[in-house]
Amino acid sequence: FCISSNDFNFKNDLAEYKVLGLLTSMSLIEGLVEALVCSEVQIHALVHERNVPHYQKTGLMLSAGLSVLTLTNVLTKLDRQGEIVRWIHSTPVLEGAAPLTSIAFLCVALTRLTGILSRMLLFPLASDLLHDEFKGFLAPIMAFTDGVVQLALIAHCNKNDFKTFRILFAIPNVFAPVEPLLLKGDPVISTNIELSTAVHIAELVVAIGMVLAVQGRSGIEEYFATRGIENEELAGVWVAATAMHVPLLWVVRRCCAIPVPTTFGQDEKFEKIAKTDVDNFDKNVPMANVYALQQDVDLSNKDVGDKYAKVLALAVSYGGRLVKLNLKNNPINRKGAMELVNAVKNSSVLKELFVASYGNEKAEKLVQVCRETGKVDTLEFDFSEPDKVDFGIHFLAAMLEENKTLKSLTLTSNSDNVVEVHTLSLLVAALKKNRALEELYVADYKRDGPKAQELAKALAKVCRRTTEKDLDLSQTDMQGFGVRFCAGMLHQDKLKILALNNSGIGDSGVESLAKALNHAHSLEKLILESNKIEDNGARFLGHALCGNCSLQFLNLHNNPIRSEGANELAKAVVVKNTKLKALFVAKYEVETAEDLIGVCRRGHNELNLFGSEMEPFSVYFLAALLQQNNTLKTLKLATKKIENDHARRVADALRDAVENQNLALQELFVAEYKEEKKAQALVKVCRKEGDQKELNLSDAGDIGNFGMHFLVAVLKDNEILEELSLGDNSINGDRIKSLADALKGNCKLKTLSLFGNNLKVKDVENLCPILHGNSTLKELLLHKNEIQDEGVQVLVNALQQNETLQELWLGENKIQEKGAKFLSLALTPSKDFHFKLKKLSLLNNNIGDKGAEHLTKALKKNQSLTELRLDYTGIDQSGGRFLAGALERNAHLETLTLYNNNFPKDVCKTIKDAWGSRVGELLLPAGSD
Repeated sequence: FCISSNDFNFKNDLAEYKVLGLLTSMSLIEGLVEALVCSEVQIHALVHERNVPHYQKTGLMLSAGLSVLTLTNVLTKLDRQGEIVRWIHSTPVLEGAAPLTSIAFLCVALTRLTGILSRMLLFPLASDLLHDEFKGFLAPIMAFTDGVVQLALIAHCNKNDFKTFRILFAIPNVFAPVEPLLLKGDPVISTNIELSTAVHIAELVVAIGMVLAVQGRSGIEEYFATRGIENEELAGVWVAATAMHVPLLWVVRRCCAIPVPTTFGQDEKFEKIAKTDVDNFDKNVPMANVYALQQDVDLSNKDVGDKYAKVLALAVSYGGRLVKLNLKNNPINRKGAMELVNAVKNSSVLKELFVASYGNEKAEKLVQVCRETGKVDTLEFDFSEPDKVDFGIHFLAAMLEENKTLKSLTLTSNSDNVVEVHTLSLLVAALKKNRALEELYVADYKRDGPKAQELAKALAKVCRRTTEKDLDLSQTDMQGFGVRFCAGMLHQDKLKILALNNSGIGDSGVESLAKALNHAHSLEKLILESNKIEDNGARFLGHALCGNCSLQFLNLHNNPIRSEGANELAKAVVVKNTKLKALFVAKYEVETAEDLIGVCRRGHNELNLFGSEMEPFSVYFLAALLQQNNTLKTLKLATKKIENDHARRVADALRDAVENQNLALQELFVAEYKEEKKAQALVKVCRKEGDQKELNLSDAGDIGNFGMHFLVAVLKDNEILEELSLGDNSINGDRIKSLADALKGNCKLKTLSLFGNNLKVKDVENLCPILHGNSTLKELLLHKNEIQDEGVQVLVNALQQNETLQELWLGENKIQEKGAKFLSLALTPSKDFHFKLKKLSLLNNNIGDKGAEHLTKALKKNQSLTELRLDYTGIDQSGGRFLAGALERNAHLETLTLYNNNFPKDVCKTIKDAWGSRVGELLLPAGSD
C-alpha cells in the first residue's frame, strides 16, 4: 500500500518517521512471505523434500512474526498518543472504554491473522491438489488473479463519490483486513470491507470448486491418504482459519465500522448523522481521526454535547490538519469545555476556534489567548445568538481560571435571555481564580472613554478575590447580558452594594436579579431607579423578598410599575419580609424610606410624603399598603408630577382603599393644606359619612393632577356633600372639565367655590354642565380668575333658566363694559331669563361708567338682587349718577359697596339721598363724608 508523504511533517514530528518505517516494513515483509509461500519452489519443497517440517514451521513462524509486527506497529502508535499509559492506570480516554477497546482490537487482530492464514494456505494446497493438471502454475495464477482483483477493488473504492466502510475502533487508527493503517491523512488506497469479503469468499468457492471438479471427493481423500499426508495439519489450520475468518469479518463490519466517505467534508449523508449514531465510545474516538484529517470542520448547530466534545478535543490534540473548528450553538457544558481548552493549549496546528458568533480575527485571538502566547491581551465576545450560547461562557470560564496573559475582556449581547445566569455565575467563579484580568466590559459603556475604563476596572476588581464589594454601574446600558452577568455575580455572593439606576434593565433583567437574590447573602443595597421596570419585574422582586433575601435597602423610584406589581411588592414587604429597612417607591429622603417600612411593619401611624416626587407606582404602592394596614392614621401625600393618563387610575385605587378596605386612616392630605380638619374631612367624604356635608380644600396652591383625580373619584356619585370649596388650587383646563363631569347631575351640592384657579373662557364653558338645569346650587364663587367679558357671556347663557342660584362672585376677573352688559341682560326679568340672583360681586373689575350704566338699567327692573358689590370698578361721576337714578326706582337692594371709585362729593351725596333711610349697607369712596 501507499501513504502520501504530504500527510506528515517530518521536521516537527520525527515520531511519524518511525511509524511510517514500521508500516512500510510490515507491508514489505507481508508481501515477501506471501510471494515465497505461493512460489512453485516453496510448494515443491513443502510437498516432496525431506525438510518439509522445517518449511512448514518457517511459514507459520513468518505468519506469527507478521502478526507480532502488526501489533507492535499499533502499540507504537498508541504509545505516541499516550493512551497505553492510560490503559495501564485504568483511565482511558473515555470512562469505561478499556474493555470495549480491547475487544475491538482483538476482533480486528484475529480477523487479520485468520485472513492471512486462509490466503497463504489456500493457494499452495489447491495448487498441489491440481499439480498434474496445471504443472505447478496454479498458485502463481491464483496469486496474480487475486492481486488484479484487489487492485480493481481499490480503484473502484477510491472514486470520489464512493462511500467505503472503514474499520474505526477505539484507538487512534483505522485498521481493516485489506487496507492500511490510517494516520493523519486521507488514505491513498482503500477498499470496501463487504466487497473485499465477497472477493475472498469467491476465491474460496472458485478454488474449492476447481478441486472438486477435477479430483472429486474420492480424489481429495486419496491425496491426503497418500502423497499429501504431511499436509493434513496445514489443511486443518486452513479450515479453522477460514471458518473463523468469515464470521469475524461480519463482527468487525457490524460492530467496529461506520460509513465514512472518502471525500468526508463534502458528503451530505455525513451531515445528517444523528448524535445517537456516533455518541458511543467505539465510534466516537475514531471520529477524532476523521476530524483531524480535515482542515475546516463546521459542527455548529449539531447538538454536540460533552461526550462528543472530548472526541473533538482528541482531534485538536492529535495535531493533524485541523486548522479551523466551529462549535457555536452547541450544548457543551463545563466538562466538555475544559477538555477543549486543554486540547487547544497543547495543539500547535489549530488556528481558529468558534465557540460563539464572531469573525475569523476573533477566532484566531481566542486560540492565541488560550495558548497564552502573550501576543494578544484583549478579547471581545458577542453572545447575540438566539439559541445555545452557554458553551461560549463555559469555554471562557475554563480558559480564564489559570490564564495569565489576558488583560481586557469585553462580553456583549444584543439579545435578552441568551445566557443562563447559572452559567455566568460559573464565569464569575472562574474570574475569582484569575490574577491577570484588569478590565471587564459587560455593557455598552466602552465608548465613554475614561469613565468606561474606570467602570471596567471596578468590575474586574470586584470579580477577582478582593475585599471590594460595592459596584456602581449606573447610567450604563445593562440590557440583557450585562444585568445577567450582575446576577451571576450575585449567585457567587460577591456584592454588598449594587447600583444599576438608569441602566435600562427592564423586567427581564429584574427577573435575572430576583432569582439570584436568594444566593446573595452579602447583598444589602440594591438600586434599580429609572429602569423601565413594570408589573412583571415587581412581581419577581416580590417573590425574591418573600424568600431568604438579605436585602436591606431597595430603590425602585421612577419605574412604570402599576397596581398589580405594587400589590405583589406590598404583600411581600408587609406579610413576609423582615429584613428590608428602607424602601424607595418615590424620590425622598432615607428617613422617609425607613418610615415607609415602619408603616409596612405596622409600627408607625403617620407617613409624611410632603416634598417627595411621587409617581404612579408610589401611589399604587400606598393604595396596596392601605389595603393591608390597620394602624396608619395620617397620610400626607402631595404630588404634582403624575400625568393625567395615570393619575385617574392611581386616584381610583387609593380612593377604593380608603373607602372600602382601610378603616384606620383618619387624615389624608392630597395637597399641602395645613389644617388637619381638611384632611379629616376628606377621609369622611371619601367614606360618605352622613354628617360630613362640607369639604374645604382651598388655599393648597396646586392640588396637582393626582389630587384632582382623587377628588373627582371621591365626588363622583356623592349624595351627601353640600358645600365644596376648592379655591386657589390651580383647577383649570382638563381639571375643571373632570370636576364638572363628576358634579354633573349632583342634586345635593349647594355651594361651589372655585376662586383663584386662573379660570378662563374655556374653563367656564367646561363648567357650564354643572349649571344647566341645576336645581340645588345656590352659591357660585368664581372671583380671582380671568373669565373676562367672553366668560361672563358663556356663564350668563348657562344660567338663563336657572332659578336657584342666589350668589355669584365674579370679582377680579378682568371684566369690562361688555361683561357688565351681559350681566345686565341676565338680571333684567324677561321671558328668556329667570335669573333670581340675590348677591352679585364685581369688585376689582374695570367696568367703568358704561358698565355701570348697563347695570343700572337692570336694577330699575330687578326685584331679586339684594347685594351688589362694585368696589374698585373704575366708575366715575356719570356712572355714579346712573346708580343714583337706579336706586330711586329699586327698593330691594340692601347692600351696595362702591369703595375706591372716583366719585365727587356731590355724586356721593346724590347716591346717599337716593339710598334714603333703608336698612342695609352703603359703602361709598373714602372722603365722601
